[in-house]
Amino acid sequence: MKIYLLCIDAFPKTHNLENIAKSKGLQIRPLITNGTFTTITFNSIFLGGLPSDIVKGGMTWFSNRFPDIYEWRKQSNRPLDSQLQAQKVPMIIHNHVPWFIRNLLWYNFFPISSVDHYRKVVITNEDLEKMSKHPKYNHIKFTSTNPDGTHNVFREWADHDLCKKYYKSEKEYIKDIQSVKGHFFFMTDLCHWHESCYYENIDKITAIKRSEEWLSWWDFDEPDSIFMVFADHGYMVQKSCPPKDYLTWLFFKDNTSDKTIPRALSSSGDLYYYILKRFGISDVPRVEGFSSIDEPLNKNRIYLVEDARCSTGTNNLDTAVAAKIIEWNEDNTPKSLLQVTQTKNGGICGYFYDFGKNDPYKCNALYPEDYAKYKREINELREFISKRFNWIR
Repeated sequence: MKIYLLCIDAFPKTHNLENIAKSKGLQIRPLITNGTFTTITFNSIFLGGLPSDIVKGGMTWFSNRFPDIYEWRKQSNRPLDSQLQAQKVPMIIHNHVPWFIRNLLWYNFFPISSVDHYRKVVITNEDLEKMSKHPKYNHIKFTSTNPDGTHNVFREWADHDLCKKYYKSEKEYIKDIQSVKGHFFFMTDLCHWHESCYYENIDKITAIKRSEEWLSWWDFDEPDSIFMVFADHGYMVQKSCPPKDYLTWLFFKDNTSDKTIPRALSSSGDLYYYILKRFGISDVPRVEGFSSIDEPLNKNRIYLVEDARCSTGTNNLDTAVAAKIIEWNEDNTPKSLLQVTQTKNGGICGYFYDFGKNDPYKCNALYPEDYAKYKREINELREFISKRFNWIR
């Protein structure tokens, strides 16, 4: 059996993307990411909870500059890659290799004090050869379609010719990897749209069209395979972390005999337990509130998000979010969401989102009259933040 985890970084659920998913037989669900940037969301998938539930102080944009995180990783067997290794499940990590190594596997052959952005990090074949011999990572294969022939991050999205070569190689690679027989876990992160949001020279329309086309190249009917396609956060994230920053989407298809039907709403950390379950791993302790995406829906669940962008410290989490579905449709799909955000410096705000709008970017900030209307729910969320996020106090 193969499991494919395909991330289209920060990508909105466009009308065309949704139509592609429907035409390919993918089930469509909302997804609450446990972070509002890639590091926290991917680490929630690799840890089965909030990073701060597992690692003292959690994880931030700058965690790769501090030695504690690497020491923790050396000792811990909880991460998804370690669990799969113990079960003799090979892993393939495709593209974005320096980021995955430094911010997810936490393998450090870069200087810890390095301030270089992962886009600028140069990784050599000798580096990967050394890593392949490390006892914790010898089950992982790294692949890349960078036109320069390296495993470095592809950055030339604004160069029409190089971008064309990149996607030509991607199309061929997808066909090749899906033709491989065997048993493995595959993951990748397509960042074209993400980069277009932060660099003005990269055309956004092209990024949308190319990303949608990329999704259409996958054969979602591949036998004995499971597909999970998702966005890891919103784009142009705000410090107050409104729903648009963490309420994304999950496209899912199970071509095994189990034919899993995912519940109506899950969080990114829940994917951890589902992946382990499908590879026969069931003895990992659960983080409170998290469960596999095929387990029963808990309508009273409070969903959690943490972030680190309010400038209260480069290596400290500073923003906590608690969100709850306060209304459900008759078919048990979410109807409306209420959120409370609290920052470490004492700031508090709230948001309301109507799922009928089908666009988290159309969420509403709470006004004084809303705080009176939802007083009980808001107090519940504030108490939960105080209880669960001990670093916010």
